[in-house]
Amino acid sequence: MLQFFSSWCFVIFIIWENLYKSKSSYSQLINPYYLSIVAFVGWCFHTLYNVYSRHLVYSLELLMIQFVIHSPFFYFIFINKGYTHENALKTLIGAFILYLIYMEYKGKNIINTYFFDKQITKITDIPNYKERRYYKLKDIIS
Repeated sequence: MLQFFSSWCFVIFIIWENLYKSKSSYSQLINPYYLSIVAFVGWCFHTLYNVYSRHLVYSLELLMIQFVIHSPFFYFIFINKGYTHENALKTLIGAFILYLIYMEYKGKNIINTYFFDKQITKITDIPNYKERRYYKLKDIIS
């Protein structure tokens, strides 16, 4: 899933959150505000593009999972409106450069990844989904 920029934004957001909660001075160097905007708005536009232009049909289960994954970005945008966003642009540019380096290393093109490649439309489309083992709660308890 690293071929999508929002995955990179999520990792940086988690790193920042841990630094912020531990009251580390390094949390001042990272500001995920613009990353949050790009990730949430980008996910919305990408999903709408796939539904209306490519006529893809997403399963409700996958849309709910994607919304849960992207909702912290929306919440972060909402609670930080009006504050100064020092280092937010630097964080966005740095993350995007790392993303471009990764995509070049994998030999992938961003345009193809978002607009032409096969998209995940249901939960079973996720790579290695069938090989993963999920246990029911009653099996774990007994």
